[in-house]
Amino acid sequence: MILKLLQGSIVAGLILFLPSVLQPGAFLRPQLWILAGLAICATLFQPAYNPFRSASQAEDRGTAVRIIWSAYTTQLLAVLEAVWFRYPRSFTWDWITTTALVFLCGGCALRAWAFFHLGGQFSWYLDRRIQSSLVTNGPFRHIRHPGYAGAFIACAATTVFLHAWVCFPVTLILLGSAFLSRIRTEEYLLEERFGDAYRKYRAKTPCMLPAIW
Repeated sequence: MILKLLQGSIVAGLILFLPSVLQPGAFLRPQLWILAGLAICATLFQPAYNPFRSASQAEDRGTAVRIIWSAYTTQLLAVLEAVWFRYPRSFTWDWITTTALVFLCGGCALRAWAFFHLGGQFSWYLDRRIQSSLVTNGPFRHIRHPGYAGAFIACAATTVFLHAWVCFPVTLILLGSAFLSRIRTEEYLLEERFGDAYRKYRAKTPCMLPAIW
């Protein structure tokens, strides 16, 4: 727990606050502090990880590290755009900010919900040995990858929350491709592990968007 809190605090400091030192007024606005609080809380609802270490299992295919660094990069770019190029307009609190915060909190809550339902099977690195059972209840009843969906929504909403309009499509493309790669790799392993049971589950359950995809 202490390690996770320390890790979350360091990441929040480097991505949110360090780029803002040249714009001290940003520290007086609530946006950065809200993001820091959510980032630290989100760290508690996931396994500890090392962004500089790849998985020991080759079957992960580097997907975990790709997601981590894609998220770090897009979030840092959003802060840089908001603080260096759009300040103070980027820190205006309007209906867009409020709506983005709702999606941001919703994404974090969805990921936490998935974390609790997977329990010990929730892992940063893909390893078929961890998958002892096929989980299809809770959020997994509605979409196959609620943890990824929640993280993607939260990261995309962060760019809107900061009015980082250039970074928003960059986040959709860069982080979206990282998650798609992860999903393809994970579903291949799940199909190998659970066979027809997973194929039937995949056939009737959307991937990340209920009733759409």
